[in-house]
Order: sequence, then structure tokens, then C-alpha cells
Amino acid sequence: MPLHNFKKGELGHWLQVVADNSAGEKEYEPVPAEFVDALTTLRCVKRNDAGLLIVTEKGRLALHMDGSGEF
Repeated sequence: MPLHNFKKGELGHWLQVVADNSAGEKEYEPVPAEFVDALTTLRCVKRNDAGLLIVTEKGRLALHMDGSGEF
């Protein structure tokens, strides 16, 4: 049984939100905890020294493969 029941594209959407938040070019949008947990488990995001979410290399690759990412 899956840990999370996300709809298609939801993880990609929230990964892009994390990327946008860390770039600071758009208004900050909070990411729901269940998506933070899932993206952290998948090693697509991590927390920096200040505790802010940032996109990892794996996350950048996922955004690139999705085609919706600007990274």
C-alpha cells in the first residue's frame, strides 16, 4: 500500500513551488507538510542551514525531465 495517495502531477507542482520559493522571484507559497515529507523522502528537496527548503540535484533533474521546471 502506498504511503501517499497523490494525484498525477502534484509532486511536480510542489517541487516547482519549492524551486520558485528558493529563487525568490515569485511570492512565497507555503508547501503542505505531506508534500515536504514526500519530496524529502525522494531526496528532491532538503533543508539548508537556515532551515529553508531547497531543490537538490535530483530535484533539478526531475524538474528538467518534467519539462515544467526553469532550473
